[in-house]
Parts: sequence; structure tokens; C-alpha cells
Amino acid sequence: MLQANRFTRQITGKIVFIILPFTLIFILSQCGNQREKEEELRQWCAQKTDTLWNILSDTRKNFTYEMDEIAERKMVIDSNLILIHKAYPAGLKGEAASYIPQYKSILAVYNPVASEYKSMILETEDLFFQVKTLDADVERGSYDKDVSAFKSTYAELVSRLSANYKRSVDVSEKLKTVEPMYIRLSPKIDDIISNLP
Repeated sequence: MLQANRFTRQITGKIVFIILPFTLIFILSQCGNQREKEEELRQWCAQKTDTLWNILSDTRKNFTYEMDEIAERKMVIDSNLILIHKAYPAGLKGEAASYIPQYKSILAVYNPVASEYKSMILETEDLFFQVKTLDADVERGSYDKDVSAFKSTYAELVSRLSANYKRSVDVSEKLKTVEPMYIRLSPKIDDIISNLP
């Protein structure tokens, strides 16, 4: 009987000695697989974040003026028109008379766009910091185990960035249509203002 127990212990020891390395190999390979999955997920999140950076970059390309420049131009046009109207209540004569309707058409574009232009720039800067934070979180591995949180944040940011991009294209196109007229008329209106009676 003592011999049987000894034999059983030897067999059990050999089985454990054989099974233990395989078990360790299996466990370590699972850990490696988990790390690979987390790395793949992090790379996927980084690619998505790059998409956000691209939209942000494309939006910024539409900002060809300083943030308050359009609002300042609008105020100058408003005050110039008031000064001209006070000095010439009956209107200007000759070629100068044609400047006023064109100048007013620039103002018609600037009126709704001036505050929107500034708000778009501020929105873009806010989005910049949110994308920067998301990017840093991805690099730190904050979303390695919780991709749903990343997807939620990404969806919100892509929606806001896309809407802001579309607004920036629309406003930029409006401003581009009147810019040549503004450049042509501004010196002429300045001459009229400097020669007011």
C-alpha cells in the first residue's frame, strides 16, 4: 500500500510537472493576445483621431481673416455710410453714386457673417482642445479596455467638427464673393470720407 501511494505521488508529480508548463504557456499567450488586441485597438483609435485632426485642419484653412476683422470692417462700413448720408442727404453724384449700393451689398454680406465668423473660430479652437485631449487619452491607453467611451466621444466630435467645417465653407464662400469689391471700393470710399464737406 505504501508503494502504491508512493507510485501515485510520483505519477501525480510527473503529471503536474508536465501540465504546469503548458498551463503557464497558455496563460502567457493569452496575456500576449490581450496586449496585441489592446495595441490594435489603440492604433484604430489613433487613426480615428487623425481623421478628426484632418477635419480640423481643413476647417482652419477657411479662416483667411483675423477673428474680429469682418466685424471691424462691418463697423467701418456702417459708420462710413452714416457719415456719407449725413454729408450728402440727397446722395452722391456721378460715378461715386454707384459706389454706395455696392458698398451696401458688402454690408449685407458682412451683417450676418461677422458674428458667425468669430463664433466659428472660437468653436474651432474649442474643438482643437477637445481633439487634443482625446488624442492624449488614446496615447495613454485610456480607451484600451473601453472602446465604447471612445466611440461616443469620437461620434460627438466628428459631428461637431463636420458641422463647423460646413459652416466655415459657407461663410468663406460668401466672404470670397465680396472681397474683390471690398478691396476695390474701400480706397474710393476712404477718399470720399476724407473729402467730406
